[in-house]
Amino acid sequence: MKNQYAIEAPFYDTVFDRTDDIPFYLQYATKADGPLLECACGTGRLLLPLARAGYDVTGVDSSNEMLQVLRKKLRKENTAIRKRVHLVQGDMRRFQVPKKFDMALIGFNSFLHNLTIHDEEECAKRVAEHLEPGGRFIIDIFNPDLARPQQVARLDKMKPFGKQTLLRFSSQDMNFKHQTMNCRDVYDFVSESGIIKRKLVEYQLRYIFKDELMALLKRCGFQIEAVLGSVGGEPFEDKSDLILCVATKNLP
Repeated sequence: MKNQYAIEAPFYDTVFDRTDDIPFYLQYATKADGPLLECACGTGRLLLPLARAGYDVTGVDSSNEMLQVLRKKLRKENTAIRKRVHLVQGDMRRFQVPKKFDMALIGFNSFLHNLTIHDEEECAKRVAEHLEPGGRFIIDIFNPDLARPQQVARLDKMKPFGKQTLLRFSSQDMNFKHQTMNCRDVYDFVSESGIIKRKLVEYQLRYIFKDELMALLKRCGFQIEAVLGSVGGEPFEDKSDLILCVATKNLP
């Protein structure tokens, strides 16, 4: 069975068209004195705005299909922007790039693809190895809502897609013992004549709480600079939708 992103890559940008977090990352990029690293860069939703703003960005992603979409986009950019972008296919827990970075980011819940504490630690340590001392590491994940209804399909996306309408129905089943979510997304592509073509995507995430994330990063060589509850910069509160953790690599 195809993995999540092999299926979603052709229509990912239609479904995941969030832009509200881009200014947040651009603001932090101004504080970096060197190149940037994005793990799980996908189709370049964050990477491309950073490159267009003049930053040298290396993007790492495990999905060849997502990187193919990004490479196609890059071909439409000017030469200067293309030269600032470097792409690596690899796992965020095990990638190796022969350079150091001043800032690293894992946006939009991608850190939750690490399904065990060991995976989370391996990822954080790998990022730390690629950061200069004092370099920032930003993680953006959702704040877990344990009261969220389980095994209930919700229509949460309706988008035009060419001459079709794309509908997404999402549901999840939470394993509270292991802090994992079995997620199921059904995509319906509805033609003008009413014919429906359906694609099913199933995947797992491991949710993590604020204090747990902070402790993890400290174990892996970071200090916590800030924990925010939104991309607008509001402090984290129990009912915040997001956990935006900004950490810095320990100095020698």
